[in-house]
Amino acid sequence: MDDLIVRATTLASALHARQVRKGSLVGVEVPYLSHLLEVAGMVLANGGTPTVCAAALLHDAIEDQGAATRPLIEKQLGTEVLRLVEACTEQGTGGMIKAPWAERKQAYIAHIAHAPAPALLIVVADKLQSARELLRLLRRAQQQGGPEATGLVWGKFKGGREGTLWFHQEVVKALQHRLAESPPGAAAAPMLIGARVLTEELAEVVDRLAREY
Repeated sequence: MDDLIVRATTLASALHARQVRKGSLVGVEVPYLSHLLEVAGMVLANGGTPTVCAAALLHDAIEDQGAATRPLIEKQLGTEVLRLVEACTEQGTGGMIKAPWAERKQAYIAHIAHAPAPALLIVVADKLQSARELLRLLRRAQQQGGPEATGLVWGKFKGGREGTLWFHQEVVKALQHRLAESPPGAAAAPMLIGARVLTEELAEVVDRLAREY
């Protein structure tokens, strides 16, 4: 494995050591690192370089751990990794104090229009992993407890069902528009192809969430 990815995994493990995911299919707390590893795996499997993979592993670090992570990332992984992490970070975030949910999400959607190709690949992998996980959680909840149980799953998200669906649908639209503008001969062609493939799947998963749950 590339040394940069090893160092990024070590740093991500340390920074997110106490975090867990919002839901679990297996009845135990799931380390947040599971999300980061899945996202990084998708990035690497869809045209991402080791540098982009390293950024994928740290894409939530500034949002969740605060501004103090910036010099850590730059010192241990380099300026390019930090630049990509910044490009994937919601505005108005940084540890415990965050801007209002809707404000952050609107800014994030608008930011996609200007994001570089490597950041687009991380963004879509991040949202696809979360959407897939949400779909699995809702399916299990429906099987076990029906609408009341699925309502509890949606309730774990700040935007609730309507806000969460709105955000994912708008992200899909922003990604589709941004990717349609990218020239076919771009140097980042493999990552753009990967981002398009993952965006297609994200659109399908989000549609299922809206129709079935």
